[in-house]
Amino acid sequence: MQYIKSILVFLMLSSFVEQIVPNKSYLPYLKIIIGCMLLIMIFQPLKLDSVDSIETIYEKIKENENDESNFYNKRNQNINIYQQEKYDKN
Repeated sequence: MQYIKSILVFLMLSSFVEQIVPNKSYLPYLKIIIGCMLLIMIFQPLKLDSVDSIETIYEKIKENENDESNFYNKRNQNINIYQQEKYDKN
């Protein structure tokens, strides 16, 4: 809830600042800065802990790929065993 309140307060303050800017030619630059600050505020809870998190994510992806390849290898082995048993019966 505090997260949403801080974003709303920021939006209200930024609207106020936009209204009191004396020279309207600065308004586009001000909007760019406000937009960047808003994006930073929105994505702040999603921040990663630098390289450690990226390495952890990479390791999990690799583990998932290994698990998936192991699954397909076992499935293919089972199919081969089934086909061999079927062939042996005939």
